[in-house]
Amino acid sequence: MRPNISVITKTQIQIPEELARELRTFARRREWSLAETFRRGAELLLQVYPEPPAAPSDSWTPPTSGKVGWKGWTPAQLRDAVAAVQSYRQHPSWKTLAFPPDSRELHAELWRLSGRPGFARRRIHDVRTTLSLQAFGVTEFATANLKDFDGLGFDKVWNPVA
Repeated sequence: MRPNISVITKTQIQIPEELARELRTFARRREWSLAETFRRGAELLLQVYPEPPAAPSDSWTPPTSGKVGWKGWTPAQLRDAVAAVQSYRQHPSWKTLAFPPDSRELHAELWRLSGRPGFARRRIHDVRTTLSLQAFGVTEFATANLKDFDGLGFDKVWNPVA
């Protein structure tokens, strides 16, 4: 029988006080030490991001598999669509948005809505996008995917390429 030997590395980190407070509360609720909380967080990061992101390339190449949802579009059409989206992103009156600074309420609402009977799980992304945009005050949404955003609370949903 071989002994189980683990090597532990001791380290010191600096984090903002607000984050430290939140982590201490998080750990206390679970009856974990702060060290255990950091270990579990590190393990989760390695599971979620197992490989480093690929270096960005200068030119975009569309996927070649017929199973990725680009049925009927040629590579040239896909490149044109990407160019159109990039031009929209440069429009002086439009903003590129991500999650609001405090997205906890947004995600609580997302999971409340997605827990309703009959909610199609494929809609989670659309609902999360909608809630994020609405948190930033967006009332009109341009998308080629009109049917999935209809009835989600925008004043106007329109297709910019139709």
